[in-house]
Amino acid sequence: IFIINTANPPMDDIKVRQALAHAHNQARHVKMAYQDSIPIVHHPFGMDFQCPDDGYREYDPDKARRLLSGYDAGLKLECLHSNSPRGREIGEITQQLFKDVGVQANPVGLNFGPVVKKVISGQYQMSTWRMSSRPDQGPALVRAFHSKSPGNLSHYTNPEMDKLLMAQQMETDPSQRQKLLCQIARLINADVPILYKGGMRSH
Repeated sequence: IFIINTANPPMDDIKVRQALAHAHNQARHVKMAYQDSIPIVHHPFGMDFQCPDDGYREYDPDKARRLLSGYDAGLKLECLHSNSPRGREIGEITQQLFKDVGVQANPVGLNFGPVVKKVISGQYQMSTWRMSSRPDQGPALVRAFHSKSPGNLSHYTNPEMDKLLMAQQMETDPSQRQKLLCQIARLINADVPILYKGGMRSH
């Protein structure tokens, strides 16, 4: 994924994050950086999870430009990535995609340690990151997106998300829990604290 620091301007503006989601082209990343070896994903739950209306924001540069129309001076942001060949390629793809909608992205390649340090300390705007695949993503989602979680490195806050995360944690009916998880997926795609760059092979 790309993780977005929602605490500081301009990323604290939901319209900016939504615009970046529509400027982002996951299929291009999967094809060019991963040679189609990983799946395209719309949520954190894997291919077998049924969520017919996940609210995923498809690649739509025109919609991105409309969302950014109030930013006459243009937007500049720094995007951290690994300094591996694939990391550099991801940075270049992102730079070009965002340039197409008038956003100046500065890709910065670093070793793994400095990237982690910057993200954990909140000294970043946008960075490549990872959500590991696991049989049950519920606990990981609480850690990543609950407003009170120390693992919420995007600093994302939404009271509705907090309610849904707690509800899915307590729900014992599998069908009802799946509905809650689907609502969480839709809210992630609505508020855009992350962008999907492709699924794990285990998806």
